[in-house]
Amino acid sequence: MFDLGIQHVLLSNGEIYYNDIKTPLDADLHELQLQVHAPFASKNYDGSLSYRDGHLKYGSFHSLPHELNASFSANPDQFQLKPLVLKVASSTVQIDGKVQNFSTPSANGSYKVTVFPQDFRHALNNPALPTGEIVLAGSLRYEYSADEPILRTLLMDGDLKSRELAVNSPQLRTLIRNFKGQFRLANGNFDARDVEAELLGGRVLLAATVQHVDARPAAKVHAALQGVSIGSAKAALRAASLGQIPIEGHVNGTADASWSGSIDNLRAHSDVNLTAALTNAASGTAPVPLTGAVHVNYANTIATFANSFLATPHTRVDFSGSAGQRLNLTMHAHAADLRELDSVAAALQTSSQSPANGKPRTLNLAGAADANILVQGDKNSPQIRGQLRSQNIQLQNTHWRSMQVDLAATNSGVSLRNGSMVNARQGFVNFNLTAGLNNWHYQPSSPINVQLTSRGLAINQLLQLANLNYPVSGNLSADVSVHGSQLNPIGNGSVRLAQANVYGQPLQNLALQFTGDGNAVNSQFLASMPAGSVNAKAILYPKTKGYDIQLSVPGIKLAQLQPVQERNVPLQGVLTATANGRGTFDNPQLDATVQIPQLQIRQASISGIKAQLNVANQKAQLMLDSEVARSFIQARGTVNLTGGYYTQATFDTRAIPLEGLLALYMPVKTTGPSGELEVHATVQGPLKDKNRLQAQVTIPTLTAKYQGLQIGNKGPIRARYANSTVILDPSEIAGTDTDLKFQGQM
Repeated sequence: MFDLGIQHVLLSNGEIYYNDIKTPLDADLHELQLQVHAPFASKNYDGSLSYRDGHLKYGSFHSLPHELNASFSANPDQFQLKPLVLKVASSTVQIDGKVQNFSTPSANGSYKVTVFPQDFRHALNNPALPTGEIVLAGSLRYEYSADEPILRTLLMDGDLKSRELAVNSPQLRTLIRNFKGQFRLANGNFDARDVEAELLGGRVLLAATVQHVDARPAAKVHAALQGVSIGSAKAALRAASLGQIPIEGHVNGTADASWSGSIDNLRAHSDVNLTAALTNAASGTAPVPLTGAVHVNYANTIATFANSFLATPHTRVDFSGSAGQRLNLTMHAHAADLRELDSVAAALQTSSQSPANGKPRTLNLAGAADANILVQGDKNSPQIRGQLRSQNIQLQNTHWRSMQVDLAATNSGVSLRNGSMVNARQGFVNFNLTAGLNNWHYQPSSPINVQLTSRGLAINQLLQLANLNYPVSGNLSADVSVHGSQLNPIGNGSVRLAQANVYGQPLQNLALQFTGDGNAVNSQFLASMPAGSVNAKAILYPKTKGYDIQLSVPGIKLAQLQPVQERNVPLQGVLTATANGRGTFDNPQLDATVQIPQLQIRQASISGIKAQLNVANQKAQLMLDSEVARSFIQARGTVNLTGGYYTQATFDTRAIPLEGLLALYMPVKTTGPSGELEVHATVQGPLKDKNRLQAQVTIPTLTAKYQGLQIGNKGPIRARYANSTVILDPSEIAGTDTDLKFQGQM
């Protein structure tokens, strides 16, 4: 009988060399015990080997606690394990087997490996390992042959099972259920069959064969997806952008791959089919059915697509070609009814992209369109060419007989050529645009070339197209020819608006002309009407963002303005204005003055109306003065043009006779109420932050008399605004048989 017991075995600062690479190794075992005994004069031995609290630290991996218990028997003809059990944390490896004929050994046995992947997270520095249980069980047999490698004489069968694995990583959270499969290694060939799992609401199937594992492997793999849910995939993938894509449906597909030797020799074919719908309950639009198919071959690092498409009931996108180090891809899109694309765009909008009313933005699209795109060249610097053609288009409530453009793009430039927009009612726009790029990025110094011509196009069509709501109408004509760069434009242009009407005022002439010499852009603006004219000259310096502007309004006769005449307002007066400024857009400078020396409205007269604006040193100052009814109205304000636009403003009047104010609205002079009104107001705080904005209105005097009755305030009436709240202080108005007290908050 032999009995060996060791309390502690320690290996520290050990090293293992493999392929001339040194890897550190540390190990220790506790309570190592070896027992061997045999009957007297017998050649049969029985024994056991065990230890506990073992640790092994290899390379950068953390150590794992493990323990071993093994029972064995031996004689000159055979050695038998019955069994060997290795326990690593909660996982176990159990082996039963027998080795016979030690000169030409043969072995057979069985094994069962139970793995809890979560046990190895710390050791492998991988917290994303799934949670669950995996059981691998089977049998093995080995026959020694001096002429054959071990993998050819080893026979191994097994079954793999797992009821549920929980994957929880920063990228993915899902469950893999009923994972199972069978495998066999025989004659140096490996087969995996009937491998399947329930994943993402569907099933994944796999079969694989690897021949000549011991030499130059030749592998074949077949995989299939059955009914994988897109909704489940979005929920599993921890990417907020994917979760917001409003698509529901299923994916089915197959893939076959093979390679010999290195995986670099991979050849594969895959067919994937999509059956889904674009749906967004918040948008209120009906679901849009979506189908698709991808058919791809892969060989020599090149993927080749054929007969692949995405389609909705009225739109289809077909693509084909090859993609590798060099690209040769073509895409054709046909939309028979663009209203469907409007529904698709509405469905794709997230709640954060929708307006405040919750309804999705739409382009009000209708009509038909075709697009062709060709992508060729090196994948790092592809060349893109395309054409867009459309007919009978409705866009943003505008109607166009046709739209077309040719597109070309590389990493060094982009161009839009032969562009044309023909309006369904009248007019057209033709354009050619090119711009240089630096590795797909536009710079202000990049070269540009703009050629644009327009004739007779109703400007309200363009405003609607740009989603701008201004009361401007007229027929636009334009000629623009510019080259150079954004910083150094060279060229000229003119813009004219015939039959113009701006804010209800017809204009006899409205024109803008400009020229650029590479350093500055000189422009002239003229607007004329029966009531007067507006002239402006401006020089822009793009490189320094500087400007020099002059504006002159010699005299606008207010009585001849169309809105005044339409409303039959008895208004007399002449408005003059001047503005001069020189500075930069980052630090603007401007002086402007607007004056109406005498304004007559019905029976009332307002004199000395003068507004002045001064902008300098990132600050705007406004002053307004006028005299009305033998009193004055005065306003002063200062606004910082940086930060939160901090503002200080005042509004003051002297006691203004009420009969003077009433005369502004009464068509004829009458014996009406009389009295006085005096108002003072202040505003202070940043305009961008309403919570910090403060205001106060004080009415020291408010009196009225009419036919023996009189009323007036007994003290100042004061209202304050702060923290987005309006507070009315306690106030009292008293008079003939009247006493009214009030206060409030809103």
